[in-house]
Amino acid sequence: MSIITITEEYKIIKQLGKGGFGEVYLVSNQKDNKYYAIKKILINNLSEEELKLRETEGIILSNISNEYIVKYYDSFKDNDYL
Repeated sequence: MSIITITEEYKIIKQLGKGGFGEVYLVSNQKDNKYYAIKKILINNLSEEELKLRETEGIILSNISNEYIVKYYDSFKDNDYL
């Protein structure tokens, strides 16, 4: 899992949705000029175990290739968010 700051690589375009586990944004990648969706999850109030589960979810998603599941590209921490 790479640790990068959202302002270095991604520019937020607009919010796409919001739910119980976080918010989803349309972003543009400043390096490859492509658009992606980023799911921001507030982690400052999670226990160590809950945080580990969220990080494990990213690892699992990165290994899935299925036409019915959104492609996973990266995970990173930015301040209080995963």
